[in-house]
Amino acid sequence: MDLTNDCHPVFDGLLRRCVELNASDIHITSSVEPYYRVDNAVIKDGEESISSTTVAEIVESLLTPQQWEVLRQEMSIDVAFFWENWQRFRVNVFYQRNSLAMA
Repeated sequence: MDLTNDCHPVFDGLLRRCVELNASDIHITSSVEPYYRVDNAVIKDGEESISSTTVAEIVESLLTPQQWEVLRQEMSIDVAFFWENWQRFRVNVFYQRNSLAMA
């Protein structure tokens, strides 16, 4: 999937910060501020928590209808996408405490 022109604005900002920090991971959980993994340390960056609605919107922008069905049945799914300058990202979407989360 190519998100070059279709990235959710909140997710776009998180990806930009990930690249700036040279982070290997972003941890996104409903109603919690995002965490980044930088040099094997998990850090906060002072961002606001992300609402469950926004997390769901981000996930919806990433998944096809078939992938949504897999997520509903299996409670998690792994996907990959391309973002600006063809940077490739892998994402694990899963349910945590009945809310969507991503890493």
